[in-house]
Amino acid sequence: MKKRIALLLALAMVFVMAACGGGGQDPAPAPAAPDAPAAPDTDGDAGFEPMTLTFSMTEAEGGVVAQGMDIMKAYIEEATGGAVTVDTYYASSLMAQDMEIESIMKGTLSMNSCWFDWLAPYMDRLNVLNVPYLFANWDHMEAYFASDEAAALCDEIAETTGVRVFTPVYYKGARCVNLTDDIKVTSREDLKGIKIRMPGSEAWQNMGTAMGANPVPLGVSELYLALQTGSVDGQDNGFSTTRAYSFHEVTKSVTVTGHMIGAGFVTIGESVWQSMSPELQAIVREGIARGCEYITETTISQEADDVAFFEENGVSVYYLTDEELSAYRQEVSDYYFAQESWVDGLDMELYGLIANMEY
Repeated sequence: MKKRIALLLALAMVFVMAACGGGGQDPAPAPAAPDAPAAPDTDGDAGFEPMTLTFSMTEAEGGVVAQGMDIMKAYIEEATGGAVTVDTYYASSLMAQDMEIESIMKGTLSMNSCWFDWLAPYMDRLNVLNVPYLFANWDHMEAYFASDEAAALCDEIAETTGVRVFTPVYYKGARCVNLTDDIKVTSREDLKGIKIRMPGSEAWQNMGTAMGANPVPLGVSELYLALQTGSVDGQDNGFSTTRAYSFHEVTKSVTVTGHMIGAGFVTIGESVWQSMSPELQAIVREGIARGCEYITETTISQEADDVAFFEENGVSVYYLTDEELSAYRQEVSDYYFAQESWVDGLDMELYGLIANMEY
C-alpha cells in the first residue's frame, strides 16, 4: 500500500512540474505561412531542374514596372519550390539598354522587358508598330494583343529573331511631352527647336521629328543630368516613369499628347523557352501574366495620384481637348507619312488591321 501511495505522489509531482513549465506564458503560436502561389494545372512530376534566369530592365527599382517584375520573379521561384530563380537587374545596371536584345539572342541574357522598337532592327515588319498614333488608347492596344493575330505575330517573332514575346502586354500610361519650360504642346510648331530625349532607335527618332521636336538619343540612366544641365529640354515618358526616376524634379510641364501608348512586354530567349518543360512554361507564363496585370492595374489607379503629385511639386499638367488632340494627331501623322524613306517597306496591311480594328 505504501509503495502504491508513493507511486501516485510521484506521478502527481510530474504533472505539476509540467504544468508550471515555460515561464508561466503560453507558447507562441507558429507563424502563419505566407500564401503560396496557386499551383498551375500540370500533370506529371512536379520537380524541376535547377535553373537561373537573368532578367534585365531599364526600369528603376521600386517603380511600378519593377514591382510587377518582382511579382513575376516571386511567383516563378515559389511555384518551382526555389528550383528556378530569377536574378533581376534594375535601371540598366547589368548592361546598357541597346545590348539587351542581342544578349538574349546570344544566350548571355535570359529575359528582359522592352517594346517593339528594340526588336524592329531584327525584323522589319515590326517597324509599323512604332508609328505614332497607331493605337488610339489602351483599350485599343489591349484588344489587339489579346487577338489571335497578335499571338501569331509573337510566334513569328520567335522564329525570326530567337526572342519570344509574351502577351499580355502591360500598360505604362499614355506617353507625354515633359519639358523643362512651362509649355502646353498643341502643335508641331510648339516644339520647334526643342531638344527632346527619345529612345535611340530610328523609329523613335523619326517619331520625335514628326512631333516637331529635335530628338536626341540618350540612355535613360543619363537623362536626369541632361535635363538638369539643359543638354536636353525634355523627354516623352508617361507619368509612372517620370515619377519613378524623379524627372519631375527637373521638369516644368507635362502635356498628355498620347503619341504612343506607353506599354511593354516580357521577352525570353527562344532557346531557353524551348528547353523548359510544359509544366515550367505554364508557370513562367502565369508569373508574367500576374506581373503585367499588376503593372496595368496599378498604373491606371495611380494616374490621378501622379497628376496631383506633379502639380503639388510645381509641374503643370496639360490635357488636350478632343479638338486639340485630333488636330495634333493629324498634323503628326501627315508629316510622318509624307516621309517616303520612313514609310517605305512598312507593313501597311498590319497597320490597317490594327488601326481599323473594333475594340
